[in-house]
This record gives sequence, C-alpha cells and structure tokens, in this order.
Amino acid sequence: MQLLSPSNRTLSHLCSVALIAVVSGCSTMVSDDREAPLETRGMAAPVEDASMSARPAGVGDTSQAVVALLDQAATQQRGGHPEQSAATLERALRIEPRNPWLWHRLAQLRLQMGMARRAEQLALKSKALAAGNPRLIRQNWLLIAQARETMGDLEGAQAARNKVE
Repeated sequence: MQLLSPSNRTLSHLCSVALIAVVSGCSTMVSDDREAPLETRGMAAPVEDASMSARPAGVGDTSQAVVALLDQAATQQRGGHPEQSAATLERALRIEPRNPWLWHRLAQLRLQMGMARRAEQLALKSKALAAGNPRLIRQNWLLIAQARETMGDLEGAQAARNKVE
C-alpha cells in the first residue's frame, strides 16, 4: 500500500470537502406538494396580500433549486421561523439575483418582521428589476406604501399609492 504524499493528501482532502459541499448543497427537502401549483408552494403572499396568490409571470424561468428554496422558506415561515425563512430567501437570491419575485417576497417577509425601512429598500430593488411586469411593479408600490405608512411617512405612503393608480 502506497501512502499519499502530503501534497496529494491535501488535494485529496480538498476534493472530498468539495464533493461533500456539492452533495449537501443539492440535497434539499422537498415537500410532498412539489407538484402543486407554485403559488401554493412559497410564492403565495401573506394573508393580507391576496394579489400574490396567482401564478407570477416568468416563473417558468425559475430554477428548480430556487423553487425548492421557496418551498423551504415558506415552511420555515409557517413554522414560526422568519429569520430562517429570510436566510433561505437570501440563499435563493444568491442563485438568481435578478429575480424580482424573490426580492419582492423577501420585502414582504421583512415588512412582516417589522423591518419597514429594509422592506421598502427591497421592494424598490424588486421594482427596478421588474421592468415589463406591471403587476409586480404595482405590488411593489403597494408594499412600499405599507412600509412607509408603518414608518409614519404618510405623505410618502400616499405618493407610493399614487404610483399604483
């Protein structure tokens, strides 16, 4: 039996670590409702925003990894773990940083968590990426209005609502 040289052992160790990282990154728990429409699997908005209940445009371009992460984030949120849900959404954004729906979903969650200023910033980012999607732009303006109202900026909230009309 031939022993590996120190440099080969290091290379072998690095390859093992890389393989474990790839495999663990690919293994995500997928709920039994994975064949359900996307709006029932994480893209649905909170109860107060029924406008997100319809299937968003452009969902066909969303990777399976991101859909799985949305499922996971929704489960975490329902389980009372909003910080974990936000972290999962941020992971999805690292995969698809130009996906305006992900930014909007994170904005919704941050607003629910009482982080109105951050929610407004995230909704503005979503709006900037949502060119050509008037429905999402409208939803972002409504979320911005709600965030501004929460912060006591009634004038700013009204200005955002005016953008909707």
